[in-house]
Amino acid sequence: MKVTLNVSTQLLIVILIATTLVVAGVSNYLLFQTAFVQETNRLQQLAKSQARLMEAVAEFDERYSVYAYQGDAEEATLFQIKQALDNYDGLGESGELILAKKHESHILFLLNHRHDTHDDHSGHSAIAIGSDKALPMQLALAGESGTIVATDYRGVEVLAAFEPVKKLKYGIVAKIDLNEIYAPFIRSFLISMAIGALVIAAGALCFYRIINPLILRITKSESDLRLILNSAEEGIFGVDLQGECIFVNAACLRMLGYTEPKEFLGKHMHELIHHHHADGRFYDISDCSLMKALEEEQPAVINDEVYWKKDGSSFFTESRIYPMYERNKCCGGVIMFVDITQSKQAEESQRLSASVYNNVQEGILVTDADANIVSVNRAFTLITGYSIEEVIGKNPRLLNSGKQGREFYQQMWDALKQKGLWKGEIWNRNKHGEIYPQWETISVVKAESGRVLNYVAAFSDITPLKVSHERMEFLAHHDPLTGLPNRLLFNARLDLSIQNARRKGRQVAVLMMDLDGFKAVNDTLGHQVGDQLLQQVSSRLSGQVREEDTVTRLGGDEFALVLYDIGNEYNAESVAGNILENIKRTYYLEDEEVHISCSIGVSMFPEHFHTRESLLEAADKAMYAAKHKGKGCVQSFSLLR
Repeated sequence: MKVTLNVSTQLLIVILIATTLVVAGVSNYLLFQTAFVQETNRLQQLAKSQARLMEAVAEFDERYSVYAYQGDAEEATLFQIKQALDNYDGLGESGELILAKKHESHILFLLNHRHDTHDDHSGHSAIAIGSDKALPMQLALAGESGTIVATDYRGVEVLAAFEPVKKLKYGIVAKIDLNEIYAPFIRSFLISMAIGALVIAAGALCFYRIINPLILRITKSESDLRLILNSAEEGIFGVDLQGECIFVNAACLRMLGYTEPKEFLGKHMHELIHHHHADGRFYDISDCSLMKALEEEQPAVINDEVYWKKDGSSFFTESRIYPMYERNKCCGGVIMFVDITQSKQAEESQRLSASVYNNVQEGILVTDADANIVSVNRAFTLITGYSIEEVIGKNPRLLNSGKQGREFYQQMWDALKQKGLWKGEIWNRNKHGEIYPQWETISVVKAESGRVLNYVAAFSDITPLKVSHERMEFLAHHDPLTGLPNRLLFNARLDLSIQNARRKGRQVAVLMMDLDGFKAVNDTLGHQVGDQLLQQVSSRLSGQVREEDTVTRLGGDEFALVLYDIGNEYNAESVAGNILENIKRTYYLEDEEVHISCSIGVSMFPEHFHTRESLLEAADKAMYAAKHKGKGCVQSFSLLR
């Protein structure tokens, strides 16, 4: 089975090994120091005791030994010492007692060296005083005592205790190789390390077997979480309670113009991206809505605030902040945001469109592909009288007036199918049953595939236009003050009467009339009263004639009449006489009684003339003749011939 340790486990093993090394090393060092001190004390006690013993033996031999009679007491003492100390093995494998004396400028060793194969010590007799070898012995021969780490006669580093034997002028050294002192501790250290390594390896393997699945799950969970964060289209970042960023996803970096998380992490969120309002005003952190939501530890949605990018530009956002809890205590917050600049612009555009849609003076009606109404604007309700609720889902035929037949609507649908557009005048009926004209434009809205989605109709009530047009038509042929036909219409009707009379053998009378005393009314009572007088005269004249006759005001106080199929001149004069009497009746104008008369001239077709111009001229001459006659009378053109 292949075992793979992840970085975390490897690091843990390294830490454990390092810790074991340090603990083992320190422990062995402390033990070594203790053993070293004990060994030093032991060697020192040994050297001192042996030196004192030698002095005691020398003292005894000098006084009592039998050898004193046979030779030098020193030799007797040395003989005993050699017997006692030669091959002394109580100091371990390398330790030994060294006894020497000074001989001229050299050291003379008196005992067999444990590590010397020459019985005569020839290998060591040449060590000079002052040499870097046998330093402990040199110190002892110099009369000093103590312990030291130095090289012995072999040049090997040893721990040595040295002591002078003053009675004999010898020096004694108890020594042991440092390597022998070190050896057990080095072995202990190596064994400890080996055992520790085995324990660590076994522990690491067990730890790996037990903990690694958990680590893998945590690692995968963290990886999945990071994958989710970086896959989100929304910008996401986290902050601590101080507002500093602690994590960030890829979308947040991209939207704010950053490339590396380190540019964002550890920075204060408000100071980094939220420091000014959209209009450039400084945004004080005490007013920061995100920080307030974090302090209140409550989820919040914040709209229409701007975030600032790395390059200094900004965009509108919709932000949502959620508190983060650790051990039931808030430790920060997660902020999710989206760029709503385009939607805000679209919303503004939609708001503007809706405003235009509802404030335009034209009625607008939108249907689906089946011609069922789905939307109308306010102008539609004002023009038709129907509320929005009354027409939604209905067919526009509820507005049909019935004035236009099936052929009209068939032509409309043919145009929509062929051109996608129809415009024209249509008569509709409002909610109150009133029929009115409207100018309408219908457009077809299609999908890219060509499928019909909607029909949009825009229309306006052209009743005022129609009335205005009719008024203009009326004024083109009528007197604006009295409403009587003007000279243009009078001439047309007179021509028509002459044509009909010629074809049917009938007679036509032309009466020219001028008011007597009108100027005095105008001058004394004013033009307003004069206008009222003309209107009443017009009314009286219209009441005196038949439907087929024509009364017109030619201008000022001059009127003209066409009497069709009058029969003869006598009848014409009779009508003129009745008019004369009617005009003379009293007028009541603004609390004033007004009295006027008129002068009338009469000409006849075909007795007098056959053309309009001639007849008018003849009637005009007859009228002036009546005025000259004394006014208030009728004069026929026949009497002027």
